[in-house]
Amino acid sequence: MAAATMSWDDGKHMKVKRVQITYEDVINSIEAEYDGDTHNPHHHGTPGKKSDGVSLSPDEYITDVTGYYKTTGAEDAIAALAFKTNKTEYGPYGNKTRNQFSIHAPKDNQIAGFQGISSNVLNSIDVHFAPLPSSSSSSSSFNNPVSWGLLPCIYPCYSKELVIMSGTELDEPGKLKRAVIDASAGGVAGAISRMVTSPLDVIKIRFQVQLEPTATWALKDSQLKPKYNGLFRTTKDIFREEGLSGFWRGNVPALLMVVPYTSIQFAVLHKVKSFAAGSSKAENHAQLSPYLSYISGALAGCAATVGSYPFDLLRTVLASQGEPKVYPNMRSAFLSIVQTRGIKGLYAGLSPTLIEIIPYAGLQFGTYDTFKRWSMVYNKRYRSSSSSSTNPSDSLSSFQLFLCGLASGTVSKLVCHPLDVVKKRFQVEGLQRHPKYGARVELNAYKNMFDGLGQILRSEGWHGLYKGIVPSTIKAAPAGAVTFVAYELASDWFEANLT
Repeated sequence: MAAATMSWDDGKHMKVKRVQITYEDVINSIEAEYDGDTHNPHHHGTPGKKSDGVSLSPDEYITDVTGYYKTTGAEDAIAALAFKTNKTEYGPYGNKTRNQFSIHAPKDNQIAGFQGISSNVLNSIDVHFAPLPSSSSSSSSFNNPVSWGLLPCIYPCYSKELVIMSGTELDEPGKLKRAVIDASAGGVAGAISRMVTSPLDVIKIRFQVQLEPTATWALKDSQLKPKYNGLFRTTKDIFREEGLSGFWRGNVPALLMVVPYTSIQFAVLHKVKSFAAGSSKAENHAQLSPYLSYISGALAGCAATVGSYPFDLLRTVLASQGEPKVYPNMRSAFLSIVQTRGIKGLYAGLSPTLIEIIPYAGLQFGTYDTFKRWSMVYNKRYRSSSSSSTNPSDSLSSFQLFLCGLASGTVSKLVCHPLDVVKKRFQVEGLQRHPKYGARVELNAYKNMFDGLGQILRSEGWHGLYKGIVPSTIKAAPAGAVTFVAYELASDWFEANLT
């Protein structure tokens, strides 16, 4: 059972003399000694198996503290600490993670005391500033500690949440680095996922845009037959008629769409969730509430959709055509759309797309958060029962991350697939289509999203609203899993190599 949390404050002193930490998976305790203090040493937390420390010379003082933290189920914990002085750097001591924060003393000041929260681990670390011995700066400006409280890892552990400082934020270089890492890792993850799942996406789109009647109760007497019918038969037909490259049709605009999409999505998600956690009135930010997690995902999805939509539309247009082609390449499709529908044609179906992306992105990221929290709790309980450690790790394996991403992708796609069908119809309405593939969607065929749902239901039955659901679900599960795992790995790499 975890120990009760306790706030502590060593106060402000003349100078830090020594710092000693113990740790295992995270930091278990911290001990500090200060010049001129009769109550040395100040010890907080419970002893860990490993120990490291810093002893400062008389003319040496701490100017910076860098920390790394992680979420361990129901609480945050400091995983490693590093100290910079006016002479050298020490550490990091402990286990570095991708979640980093830094505390820098103002000009002519030093870090002269610590405060924080501890249980059987070090949950947070705060500091007191004091003028340098030779500085004429007034100490009255620093009578109150500058308090740093760690936000939870609310976008499950791959979200690099900001550290809150009373009245001050993370420095601008730190913000920029965090944004670059989020956007870069998101772009890499999106590109990898798109390349891997493109064949299933092409098959899904072929099903969604064909207007031929389906074998449902609504059209049971129809003699017309669809071009594509069944996953394996469609796969065979595309390969026979178009070759292997047919499964990557529209992949160039798809990559041009997905790289900025996922870059914007993860960067905005981080910002929104940081703001949401910082604005919450809850006293304990150990976990972001589920509804804020869903809302953050939805807002990030909307921003990413608007920023990359023309490429999404071009991807749909190119992927929906077989052989012979109506549009030989992305340029011809772009020019044809602009000539027939104007610039606004590149945003055809944006409104229904936003209506679709709100529940889809919200469910995808929200359920991923939920599945990760459940998995972390399970790990904590399982390792507690099978280990004598007082602080078992709840860290997730790559396979567990894969399963969480797979489950979130499946749930979100099953719920939102009918909206995706209508979105695809809006994107191709009024565009040329080879007669071999059946009737085209006429211009202004649907007034809005709800009219589209109604018309498809009346003319094609319930099955029409779930056209392509099999390849879509098969694609969504690995796509979600690959995206999240690739983001984790890419983010770790950028964190370690970006200077």
